[in-house]
Amino acid sequence: MITDDLITRGVSEVRAGNFKEAERIFKELRVISPNEGRLCLASLFVLQNVPMAFSTPENARWLDLAEEEYRQILDSDPPESERQTAERGLKALAVVRQPFVGW
Repeated sequence: MITDDLITRGVSEVRAGNFKEAERIFKELRVISPNEGRLCLASLFVLQNVPMAFSTPENARWLDLAEEEYRQILDSDPPESERQTAERGLKALAVVRQPFVGW
């Protein structure tokens, strides 16, 4: 199946550290299977987030991009499993965005 191939190729690129190519592949997947592509893109964007550096513009951008993908999933009236995944993703982003208080 084409979607499985794109996911496999995208994940391989992520593992190799080729995030730009993975993003290109996942955007191609988003055209064929919108919510699968969005979930893969959101995961990729979160992966590029540097923990504890949420105040940097670059880091905030990755989190904003991930949030946008999750919200687009929710706006699409998705199946229950995709809705739950997107909601969990948004909750995780809310936690990541909270300022670090210290030990």
